[in-house]
Amino acid sequence: MSAYFGLDIGSSSIKVVELKGKKVEAVGLTVNPVGNSDLDLPVEQKAKLAESIKSLVKESEIKNKGVVLSIPEALVFSRILRLPIMSTPELASAIKWELDQVVPFPPDEIEISWVVIDKPKKNTGDEKMKVFVVAVPKKVSDSYISFLGLTGLEPERIENEVLSLARGLGNFTENKGVSLVIDIGASSTKMVMVENNQIYISHVVPLAGMAMTRMISEAFKIPLNQAEEYKRTYGIDKTQVEGKIYNVLNGLIDSMVVEIKKVMVNFGNLEKDKRIERIVLVGGTAFLKGITTVLVERTGLDVVVGDPFGGNKDVPENVKASGVVYSTALGLAIDE
Repeated sequence: MSAYFGLDIGSSSIKVVELKGKKVEAVGLTVNPVGNSDLDLPVEQKAKLAESIKSLVKESEIKNKGVVLSIPEALVFSRILRLPIMSTPELASAIKWELDQVVPFPPDEIEISWVVIDKPKKNTGDEKMKVFVVAVPKKVSDSYISFLGLTGLEPERIENEVLSLARGLGNFTENKGVSLVIDIGASSTKMVMVENNQIYISHVVPLAGMAMTRMISEAFKIPLNQAEEYKRTYGIDKTQVEGKIYNVLNGLIDSMVVEIKKVMVNFGNLEKDKRIERIVLVGGTAFLKGITTVLVERTGLDVVVGDPFGGNKDVPENVKASGVVYSTALGLAIDE
């Protein structure tokens, strides 16, 4: 068994996954009682969130105290840099210089981590190596470490969401060509272009499930909980309720498709010899009725719902049925 488990604190729900080798040893989910994944919270809300996590860990029968935790993508600065092939010390200096141009924090107020995700085998002078770089403001990482103290858990590692998302879907995307993974959560939508665990592009937009719910609530003048039920029942299926929900959400879906096409164009400009094979949907909104059809129509790509647990026989059927919400937590649990 690994010495740690994965903990994904989303704005609407909290997920945990523990592995023993490739076997899923424990899995669990609970509602986020404070509705926020940013841990810059009042003391009483932090305590409430910590209690929920402790209860979830206990109910999931997780014995480990070590944890790998994700930080919301909106709180970090991540880039894929294409740099000439160089030594590790040279690379560290080059990364620092590049980040100084784009990160709005002084160098002594951020923590930097990086990993080479692609390095050409030959070096004739023109080849580029690809380096995935993440810069986290120290006050953000410190707040997460401090918060874990309230839960009694011990931080093994903290990483940004797109990295663990890509890793969690590794089995599903392996040998399938280039996939555009779209994680439609409650407060944001994350997009990451991957091929065999290699990340090409990542992008985050504040268009997601909760925005849809608010739009329905305002349009029909109904409470948020009722609007959420409307969304889950009718989705964006044009054939439902005379297309009324579809019409309300159409503008937001258009905006999301614009962002998707931006990512597709950027990828095409960077990787001219590759093509995108499909879109893979994950996150709670992946099950939104009609969304697959709409995205097929507007992007021209095949669209499938991801399956992070795949054919794993150790995972209960009820968990497999909602497996898309565990993609990030599973990626956090996988031993690098």
